[in-house]
Amino acid sequence: RPFVSTDWGKPDLIFIDGGKLHLNAINRITPKIPIIAVAKGPTRKKVDLYYRKNSVIPIDTSKLSKIAEIMREEAHRFAIGYYRTLHRNRLVGKGARK
Repeated sequence: RPFVSTDWGKPDLIFIDGGKLHLNAINRITPKIPIIAVAKGPTRKKVDLYYRKNSVIPIDTSKLSKIAEIMREEAHRFAIGYYRTLHRNRLVGKGARK
């Protein structure tokens, strides 16, 4: 949504929750804005940051790792909450029609 409003200007960096596929998809849309994608590593015990096409920044116990993990968890919390709201509204809407 921020890209729709010209008042906000362009972001300096886009941070997305996803791996290489998500990164490649958004790189095609906004090739001039730097993008970092965060994903759980293959062992699911660490976080990997992806940038550009095939570059990986493995991070384990740094402050950046913790920030990336918090951002990923917040994105998941928001998405789950949004899904539940939509689902609840659909259930209420169906019940109200009967």
